[in-house]
Amino acid sequence: ARPVMKIFVSIKWKFLAVCLIFLTLPTAVLGILIYQTYYREALENMRRDLILMAKGWYSTADIYHEEMQRILKREQSLVEKRLKSLAQNVKLTFELYDRSVKPGTGLARFQPLLDKLAEVRIGRSGYIFIIDGDGNYILSRDRKSDGMPAWEGQREDSAHRYKGLVAQARSLKSDEVKILHYAWTDPG
Repeated sequence: ARPVMKIFVSIKWKFLAVCLIFLTLPTAVLGILIYQTYYREALENMRRDLILMAKGWYSTADIYHEEMQRILKREQSLVEKRLKSLAQNVKLTFELYDRSVKPGTGLARFQPLLDKLAEVRIGRSGYIFIIDGDGNYILSRDRKSDGMPAWEGQREDSAHRYKGLVAQARSLKSDEVKILHYAWTDPG
């Protein structure tokens, strides 16, 4: 009776081992396939989400840039209007000052007026400078260059601009104001 029992137990364990292999192996293979499928899907979904986010940020940046350009154009227009008004007011002030002050020698009679104009700022860093018809400073930024040619001490491209500015100023009519735009080379 004993030897039969051993055979029966070993068949039972063999059957159990075969069942475990046939149940576990397909489950493991199916689990690996499902994992790989979900992994690929997750990566594809993340890629799509990142593309959507990037497009959203691009659109936001583009809208922001357009709005900033619109604001800058409006501000530029306001500054140009202020500059024109300021230039006309300075001209009138000089004319009135010249009539009301006793005639003196040269520009000396205008020094109090020039001192006040030197204090005027346009924006955070802009300042007023006045150049005569020969291209010499009447009013310079630091007042140290008054009387000197405006292009003296400037870089070559700036000196060329100053000479062009004087030439254009000579062609203006009495009440005409012209605004020129260019990249300022003096970081101060």
